[in-house]
This record gives sequence, C-alpha cells and structure tokens, in this order.
Amino acid sequence: MYYRLKLLDINSMNSGAAIPSTKREDFYSASIKVPDLPTQERIAGVLAAYDDLIENNRRRIGLLEQATRLLYREWFVHFRFPGFDTTKFVDGLPAGWEVRKVKDLLTRLKSKPKVRKDEYQAYGQWPCVDQGQDFIGGYTDNKEAIYHDSLPLIVFGDHTRALKFVDFPFARGADGTQIIQSNEERLPQQLFYFSLINVDLSNYAYARHFKFLKDQDIIVPTEEIGKNFANRAKTIFDQVRTLRDQNQKLAKARDLLLPRLMDGRLSIPE
Repeated sequence: MYYRLKLLDINSMNSGAAIPSTKREDFYSASIKVPDLPTQERIAGVLAAYDDLIENNRRRIGLLEQATRLLYREWFVHFRFPGFDTTKFVDGLPAGWEVRKVKDLLTRLKSKPKVRKDEYQAYGQWPCVDQGQDFIGGYTDNKEAIYHDSLPLIVFGDHTRALKFVDFPFARGADGTQIIQSNEERLPQQLFYFSLINVDLSNYAYARHFKFLKDQDIIVPTEEIGKNFANRAKTIFDQVRTLRDQNQKLAKARDLLLPRLMDGRLSIPE
C-alpha cells in the first residue's frame, strides 16, 4: 500500500489557495488499482530490497560522521591531538592556538539565485541543498543558481540549525539557508564544519539562529594541526559522498521500477 500511494498525484488534489493542501475526503476517496496479493508481496519484496540498501548506506554515513565528530572532540575538546604530550599550554590552550568569534572567520560570498521549494524537481542536473532533514531536498536545471567555485561549502539552516558539508556543485534552497566559508587558513572547511557542529544553539528555541551562531566562540589551532584534521576528515567525506551518490542512484532506480511493476509492464517471476 505504501508503494502504491507514492504513485498518487496528490498535487492534483490541491484545494488550498495561499497554502497548498489536500482535503482528507479527497484523499480517502481516491481510486487506486492494485494487483493481486501474491503479486503485491513480490513487488514489495523487490522495492524493499532497494530501501534496505539505502537505509544501510544511511547507517554507514551516520557511523562515519560520528567517528569524525569523536575525533574532533578528542583533538579540540580534550586536546589529545598528535604531539599534545610535548606541546606547551598557555592559559589553557596549546601554544599557537586561539579562540575566535565565528563572525570573524566568515568569508562573504557572492550570492546566487535561490531555488524555492515549489521549484524543486524530482530529478535534474544539480541537487538543491536546504535546511531540511534530507541532505538533498530536490533538483534543478537552473545553472545560474549553482555554487561550483570555492567548494567545499557549509550550508546552515537558520531555523532548523541543520549543518551540511557540501563538496559538490549544488543550488541553495531558498527557505532560510546561509552559506558558510572560512576565511582562515588555519581553519579549513572540514575543521570549520565540525567546529560549528560542536556549537550548542539549542537554548535559543525557534528563532533565526545565524545571528546567534556568528557570536559563538570556536578554537582555531595551528595551521599544521588544522590541515592534519582536514586531511583525515576529507577521507571520511569522500566515503560519505560515494555512499550518498549510491543512494541517489538506488532511489532513482526504485522510483523508475515502481510504476512499471504496479501496472504490469514488468513482471516478477513467482
């Protein structure tokens, strides 16, 4: 039933004016055609296999990101970085390290056109990154909206506080997003990202959070330590990007299979 309902064109049931919406009675009265139960079970088995692969990749991504967050805390919270045992500490910080405000570390980037959520495509040439829970919200073919220089970049969700490290060409979702880039050589983007992840903004409840983020303190290490961490994190991000690419291909293949299986154009042997 779940897979069959995904084929419903809910947009055509829109009964809202300013805000798109669908009446419950319209949804409940929609007619759907389904195959016999044994065929449904075979179809569900095929599609569930794709979903299982996607979910497994998501878990692997989560474990990779967690490992890097732990490495960050080991180096920059507990100060057990390479060579810490022979490093001189001054006022609680390793010599050559300093505390800086986020706002003093930001590069001002040339703005690109934003892509509204109602302009997202299911498939397209470039992904749209917004502040939603999914890493990629949709796709666009608008080349004028694409950030492709100075990668990687960090996308911050002003409302959701979501942080996304983006190391591929992308378009920026229009709903409350900020683009972040470091202006400090000692703070590569990989390290900047995990420094921001470590900032706690949960006490500000529902608000525009970027103004609070900019006023936070983060640690800037020596260039050697910063680059060392960035190189390790880059290896992890490369693996994460590969897994996300796999998931995009798996989801696209699953979604192309779904209508063909449902209407009988493709059959599954018993």
